[in-house]
Amino acid sequence: MASHTTSSSTNDPITIQNSQDPQHPLLTINLSNITKLSSTNYLTWSLQIQSLLEGYDLYHFIDGTQTPPQPTVTVNGVTSLNLEYTTWKRQDRLFFSALLDAISVSLQPLIAHTTTSLDAWQTLANTYAKPYRGHIKQLKEQLKRCNKGSKSISEYMQAIKTRADELALLGKPIDDEDLIDRVLEGLSDEYKYVIDIINARDMPISFAELHEKLLSKEASLQTAQPPSLSLPVTKNPTAFRNHPNWRPSATNSQQSCPTTILSPHDQRQPKPYLGHCQACGTQGHTAKRCPMFWLVTNQQSTTSRPQGSQGYRPSTPWKPRANHAIMGNNTTLTWLLDNGAFHHVTSDLSNLSLHISYQGSDDIMIGDGSTLHITHTGFTTIPTSSRTFTL
Repeated sequence: MASHTTSSSTNDPITIQNSQDPQHPLLTINLSNITKLSSTNYLTWSLQIQSLLEGYDLYHFIDGTQTPPQPTVTVNGVTSLNLEYTTWKRQDRLFFSALLDAISVSLQPLIAHTTTSLDAWQTLANTYAKPYRGHIKQLKEQLKRCNKGSKSISEYMQAIKTRADELALLGKPIDDEDLIDRVLEGLSDEYKYVIDIINARDMPISFAELHEKLLSKEASLQTAQPPSLSLPVTKNPTAFRNHPNWRPSATNSQQSCPTTILSPHDQRQPKPYLGHCQACGTQGHTAKRCPMFWLVTNQQSTTSRPQGSQGYRPSTPWKPRANHAIMGNNTTLTWLLDNGAFHHVTSDLSNLSLHISYQGSDDIMIGDGSTLHITHTGFTTIPTSSRTFTL
């Protein structure tokens, strides 16, 4: 009577004592915990089986490299049962049973006529891994129609990689650059900036590196918040008065951005000016409010009017100044973040997560009137304890 020892884990094999050949005990393997074979997952399923059998040193039962022993042996003219064959057959039947348990019930009839584990394995390979023209065409069509849609970046790229691996298994591998192009083609317009940067590279990007870049962009899109238009952040100081007839002074009217005036009788929220200045091209104010416009106007007035003219007052040259916001008798103080920056500048490209060469003709004008040449544009993220800022 055969005895056996049970392992402490259901995933470990059970050793069965072989009474006919004690030097070669038998192993029974539990394959019920792995994903069962279906009509669509042969690639991953076969990798699970192969890895497990190689770990147990049983892969030779299905790879065809080992010839089964002869059922009988003849010694000195006497034919007898070959004990090696008996041990091999028992082990093969144990593995065949485990293999059958790893296949979905609807597919088990495919191997019902087979007699060995090798026959069953080859039957499944011929059914799902053989390069049939229809199967290859179907996979290529699925790959062509695969788009990100509402899927996450990881789900989208995994779907593409799975179909590409299946085509490679069928002897029709997809070129790495073609696979990258397929990924980029299925992305939405939100990823256009990343797509342009990838296409502008001199060296092709790897699939893993592209996955990392797209995950970074996906994270920035998820954390980005749309700007609020109810209380715009401006670069100019804002004055408030409780008196309904209060008007801004001449100094306030010459600031770089329009001054927001809140009347206690006005129940509507102010809307920011989103156009560009006709004088300097900066977004957020008109030429009437532009400091450069006032500077030119004052200079023209100085040259056109003699100092002896009645009512003439020499204009004061424009200088940068910092004013504080004046609040009325309102007991509730509301602080506004005054960053004043629509674009950010760096001299080190390593500060940017992604960047691309700048092909435009614009320059950066600094305070003394000189300009800086723009070589690249890009974006980066600054993580904080509460959120991530995208620049």
